[in-house]
Amino acid sequence: MAQQDSAEQKLREAYDKSEKQMSRAADQLVTSQGFAEALAMVTSNVVAMSRIASIGMDQVVRATRFAGQRDLARLGSQLNRTEDKLERVLQAVEQLEDELARTRQERDEALAAAEPLRSRGAKGRGRLPHESEGGEQ
Repeated sequence: MAQQDSAEQKLREAYDKSEKQMSRAADQLVTSQGFAEALAMVTSNVVAMSRIASIGMDQVVRATRFAGQRDLARLGSQLNRTEDKLERVLQAVEQLEDELARTRQERDEALAAAEPLRSRGAKGRGRLPHESEGGEQ
């Protein structure tokens, strides 16, 4: 048992020692100028690759004739303009409907006002004074 404890102790010490050495080596690597340059170069390459992929995907979308972001933005602005024009047309239609209703109401009032004159008529024949005997004008 003592021999097993001793082996475990030696193994643990060796592990701790190698861990410390790896830690020091990693610290030296990370703090070196070469590591910073390599990290900057890798980051630059990753950004460049992502830009290339983005441009490539844009070309694929254009080649397949799918709507791209610019196309959707342009269509959105056209849709907004069309909606504005439609709103103006609807307002004009509503104004014309109101004017037609007023005109019909004025006509109906005029006909209602003229009805007593028609019922009395000229010489009792149911005609207005301006109507001739030869028929209506």
